[in-house]
Amino acid sequence: MRKQKQRDHFAGSMLARGMAPCMISALGLAAADMADAVVIGRRMGETGLAAVSLSLPVFMVINLFMHGFGSGGSIRFARLLGEGQEKEAQKSFSMVMETAVAMGILAIVERLLLPELLGILGAPAENPELYQASRTYVQIIVMGTPLFFISYILQYYLRNDDLQRLAGFGFTVGNGADILLNILLVLVLHQGVAGAAWATLAGQLITIFIFLAGLCRENHHLR
Repeated sequence: MRKQKQRDHFAGSMLARGMAPCMISALGLAAADMADAVVIGRRMGETGLAAVSLSLPVFMVINLFMHGFGSGGSIRFARLLGEGQEKEAQKSFSMVMETAVAMGILAIVERLLLPELLGILGAPAENPELYQASRTYVQIIVMGTPLFFISYILQYYLRNDDLQRLAGFGFTVGNGADILLNILLVLVLHQGVAGAAWATLAGQLITIFIFLAGLCRENHHLR
């Protein structure tokens, strides 16, 4: 009974510590997604909104792999650390990251199939305005696939390594930068869907930088 109470207390404590950063991250992601739609819709109207909407299946495929690698890999990482197998945990992390980055780079090759992909998504070449807007947006997003993989996978590992605050902070700041850059590139500099896509990738880069800087700081303190 005492051990059960201890486990319940530990689970409740960990849930409380992780809940706020997770909620903040979710709100930041939702705000960034809405910013894309609102800013693009304001500048380009129906064509811009359609281009962003048609890219959603591409995002879903990217999400499928990055969340799969991040969730499964981080759980195995945490289990190995709990068993005292630090070297195996590090090897597992390296393998997941290398595989994910390789798949992200491989996804860039799919740019060669963009005409066929856009036709399937509903942006045929017969509608040149929509086709070009969708092609520009999807092309840039696909080029940034490795960034999405690194950013989201690192976030999972940070959470499982008791660094929920760093994960939440980096993700929220990155999404905030995405929103601000959307406004700057699309509304001020008139870069259209390309500006929105580049703002998204820049947000991921900022998130990765914060994660790595935070990890370096943590390692420095441990020394």
